[in-house]
Amino acid sequence: MTKCRRDPQLSSPEAFEAAYVEAIDLVHTFRAASISLVQRRLRIGYEAACRLLARMASETTFVLPTQGGLYLYAPSAIGSELASLRGFARTVIRALQAGDLNPDVLRAEALRYGLATETPIDGPCSPTCACAELLDFPVQCFRPATHAGAAQDGDPALSTSTGLLPDAALTGKPSA
Repeated sequence: MTKCRRDPQLSSPEAFEAAYVEAIDLVHTFRAASISLVQRRLRIGYEAACRLLARMASETTFVLPTQGGLYLYAPSAIGSELASLRGFARTVIRALQAGDLNPDVLRAEALRYGLATETPIDGPCSPTCACAELLDFPVQCFRPATHAGAAQDGDPALSTSTGLLPDAALTGKPSA
């Protein structure tokens, strides 16, 4: 951290840039994105700390804004997954507000945001499985995407790699 006297408002672009670089290191070191932390450690004013964190929230995936003007530190794997979920949620909310909740559009958006992957399935998983009687193969299956680092800590709750979502189960029709 800088020991010299600093402009508490970071009024010059150079002072702001230097403080921004320090603030990024600070947030990673303390694994926290707090206005008061940045303000105290960098010895700057409240508004300057707010501007630094607002910039981090707009330019990075590891600082996320929350309701009430607070910020959340999210390590890169979690941060990128949260950014994807936030983008997908905006799409769903817009569709709901427009009264046009189309499963094909939602699947395409889940693929676009990296929340799902599309996999062709040529046959039933077993002769006794319900899919053998319900679906005409081949079908397109949609699997939740596995995000980088999702289960790296060994916590199965963090893993997004779960079951299959067959196209036919979502639309009632087999894929062509």
